[in-house]
Amino acid sequence: MILNFNVITLVGLPNVGKSTLFNTLTKLSIPAENFPLCTIEPNEARVNIPDERFNWLCQLFKPKSEVSAFLEIHDIAGLVKGAHEGQGLGNNFLSHIRAVDGIFHVLRAFEDLDIKHVDVSLDPVRDLEVITAELRLKDIEFMERRIEVCLKVSLDDHVYQCMICLLTLCEVVFFCSHYFYPSNVHEFKSL
Repeated sequence: MILNFNVITLVGLPNVGKSTLFNTLTKLSIPAENFPLCTIEPNEARVNIPDERFNWLCQLFKPKSEVSAFLEIHDIAGLVKGAHEGQGLGNNFLSHIRAVDGIFHVLRAFEDLDIKHVDVSLDPVRDLEVITAELRLKDIEFMERRIEVCLKVSLDDHVYQCMICLLTLCEVVFFCSHYFYPSNVHEFKSL
C-alpha cells in the first residue's frame, strides 16, 4: 500500500481569509465574502506541483502517461469557539479535519474596519489558542471513546495489544489535557 500525504485543509476562525487563500492557491474563484460561515460545504481542489526533475524524467523516458505530484487543498467552514460541543458547524466541521493529512492554520493579523472579526477585536494569538483548544478537545474526546472501546474488549482477546493501546491512548489524553499552547506561541506573541 502506497501512502500519499498530500491532502491539507485550511483551518481558522471565520473571516480570516481561508477562502481567499484557497482561491489564490488553486486559481479558482469560490465565494470569499465578508460574513461568518460564508463557506458551509467544503471546497476541494487539486493543485499540480511543478517540478523540473519530473519534466526532465518525462522527456528522458517518454512514459505513456505523465502524472505529476499534486496537493489536494480543502477549504472548510470557519472554526468557532465551542465547536467540539457543537457550536457553529461543530462536529461536522471537525470531521472534515479528521479526513486530511495536514492542517494549515490561517490567522488574521491585519486591521480592516470593513472586515468583521468574530471576537470583535484582532488578536492572532488568542485566535490560535481557540483553534488549538478546539482541535485538542476534539482529540481528547476521540481518544476517550477509543479507551472505552478498548476497555470493553474481553480480556481473553488480545490482552497485550489492548494494554499497549490503552497505555498509548492514556498518554495521548494526558498530553492533550496538560499542554495547551503550541511550543512557539509565546514567540508568536512578540511579533
